[in-house]
Amino acid sequence: MTTRRRFGTSLLLAPLAPLAVPAARAAEPPAAAFPTRPVRLVVPTPAGGSFDGLARFFGEKLAAAWKQPVVIENKPGAATMLAAAQVAKSPADGYTLLFGTSAVAQNPSLYAKMPYEPGELAAVAKLHDIPLALAVNTSLGVTTLPSFIERAKAAKGAMSCGVISTTAQALGKIFEQAAGVELVSVPYKGEAPALTDLLGGQVNATFIAPGTAAAQAGRLQVLAVASAKRLARIAQVPTFAELGLADLRRSGWGGVFAPAGTPRAVVDRLSAAWLQVATSAEVAEKTDAAGYVVDAVESRAFAAFVEAETGYWRGVFKQFGIKAE
Repeated sequence: MTTRRRFGTSLLLAPLAPLAVPAARAAEPPAAAFPTRPVRLVVPTPAGGSFDGLARFFGEKLAAAWKQPVVIENKPGAATMLAAAQVAKSPADGYTLLFGTSAVAQNPSLYAKMPYEPGELAAVAKLHDIPLALAVNTSLGVTTLPSFIERAKAAKGAMSCGVISTTAQALGKIFEQAAGVELVSVPYKGEAPALTDLLGGQVNATFIAPGTAAAQAGRLQVLAVASAKRLARIAQVPTFAELGLADLRRSGWGGVFAPAGTPRAVVDRLSAAWLQVATSAEVAEKTDAAGYVVDAVESRAFAAFVEAETGYWRGVFKQFGIKAE
């Protein structure tokens, strides 16, 4: 509301300004001056949770660097496609950005129809990897992955697993097939509501950010992490590969996207700004606290990475028969 009032005031005062001012405003300033007004950052998860918290932290740092507000807009739903579509359909000027996830590379293979075309998004910068850990409520009484698998087999399909993202959905299905168990998938619009139900005992397990799980020590038991190697923050937790489930070693990731057609100079300026913030000591510490791993990649290399990821997940979904639910 505050931002709208500011714009409204400017419009009311415009007639009092010299006639040359409106004509000057009609043309966008050069990329070197970007941004000259507030930037909107669309987040595909609900408020709360580690991903939203990190988006807001990035927003604060960029706002300070740009001396322009960064307005966070949470738009969860449809496996992040609602947020992605909003950005894809926005003006290609760099002022509306998506704080996206690996779902951008996954959804084209899961959904026959999407509210936007993959080519309508332009890669700006990869920021971090998002490994997920399988966690259970301590009240379940299991402390290791083998004991959880044993319990799940005995339950014969009666145990549930919360799903917070497309990556979590894929990992869950791969886990079921690899471990020979059957779990009831319970979809959530984000980590925060899934965590609430996991702590409340409404679901038995959830693939969740390791940092979130670690913060709930004593209430959650982290069984294994889906990454290539152990994470420093939870070094005591083994990887799935160590426990014989080699297919569960792929991390999700987070990155920034703009509408396709955004001028190359603006994309490059955005990319440089995001990477500078992502690799700062303060943000790196915040990223680590969330259980993520900093992996800053500039725009062109990120675009190639997204293309490769799209092919990888297409193969995984086909191999394990994973389809959108």
